[in-house]
Amino acid sequence: MVTITPEEQARSIAQENREGDEGFQKAYWLPDEGELRLIVVSTDVPKEADGKVHPFYFSPDRKRGLPLPFAVALMRPEEFEKAELPDGWGNWSSFKVLTLQ
Repeated sequence: MVTITPEEQARSIAQENREGDEGFQKAYWLPDEGELRLIVVSTDVPKEADGKVHPFYFSPDRKRGLPLPFAVALMRPEEFEKAELPDGWGNWSSFKVLTLQ
């Protein structure tokens, strides 16, 4: 079994989101020891009414080469760096932009 780094897993998930979303603009990764945390910025998602980030959580999927549990939050460009992050997600400056192929 091939082991991938957390950043490689983050890129893989972000790439899947980009391929399925015409409004995709950027993906951001928050390095964390226990799970991958991604924010996908897209014009094709509705605005959050409460100003908070609401991630979807997923279990590891070793068959797909995704060994870590992960969370993906979708948000509009105007919400990025303004919405309230979930507890334990740190602050916006901790996120790294993912460069995709």
